Amino acid sequence: MLYLSELKKLNLPKGKYTIVGSGPIAIRNIRDNTDIDILITKELWFELFESGNFKRTLVGELKLSEHVFAYYDWWCAPVTTEEMIKSSDFIDGFFFVSLEHFVAFKKKMARFKDLFDIRLLENLGLIEV
Repeated sequence: MLYLSELKKLNLPKGKYTIVGSGPIAIRNIRDNTDIDILITKELWFELFESGNFKRTLVGELKLSEHVFAYYDWWCAPVTTEEMIKSSDFIDGFFFVSLEHFVAFKKKMARFKDLFDIRLLENLGLIEV
């Protein structure tokens, strides 16, 4: 998976983030990622924002490095941020949103690429839709 070294350098506290977006399938070598989107607690988001070290690019989005973006709210999340973080899978030293939650938010977003990701997981037998 691309850009994990950028995320690692940020040294984010465990239990305060989870990788969302394409990360959960990129780490499983199902398809490549072009960036890393992370969902973080609202408290951590404001702590990072107030530090002045990171740029706010969109409402609720912080650019933490060239390829790492943080959000405190994932509009299409099936559960709260805290629940998504708590139920994350720990893979290769990083937290990734569970495939169950991944599929739920991909269904809600329902863009072509989201439906394609769901189909990939289904074809590999990793989920039942």
